[in-house]
Amino acid sequence: MLAQTGEQIGGRYQIDSLIGRGGFSEVYRGVDLILGREVAIKLLGMKPFMQANMTAADVLQDMTSRFQNEARMVAQLRDPSTVTLFDFGADERSHKLYMVLELIHGKTLRQVILERGKLDVYDAAHILKYALESLREAHAQGVIHRDIKPENLMIYRHVDG
Repeated sequence: MLAQTGEQIGGRYQIDSLIGRGGFSEVYRGVDLILGREVAIKLLGMKPFMQANMTAADVLQDMTSRFQNEARMVAQLRDPSTVTLFDFGADERSHKLYMVLELIHGKTLRQVILERGKLDVYDAAHILKYALESLREAHAQGVIHRDIKPENLMIYRHVDG
């Protein structure tokens, strides 16, 4: 695990619990200690990117640049079906890069399918409509997701129903 419960990231965000894990990153439920709101914190560790001829500072600088580019692209997305990016940073003390995102209170599409079974055509089309609207905007901005799967699609009741 990249973080422990109670750990602070960026001097502002406190880790609560692990939500999910990908190839190079982990996403945690956390709290913005200044605003007092729940957030999702995506952490990227440097260890998978370390090479024999690179120092930790070199790896951090390279990964910070790449992660910052990703954060800048995500920050441009405005579709209501796209998660909102609140913050980005590099915690040099712990050698971790982080993105702070809107915390979605819902279930992944994978969880919904496991609980309910096969979706009917109407529900599948409804979910697909919102996912494709979000992806259309991302692609128009030059963002390619590269990991569309049921675990990465959140199903939740929006304020408008």
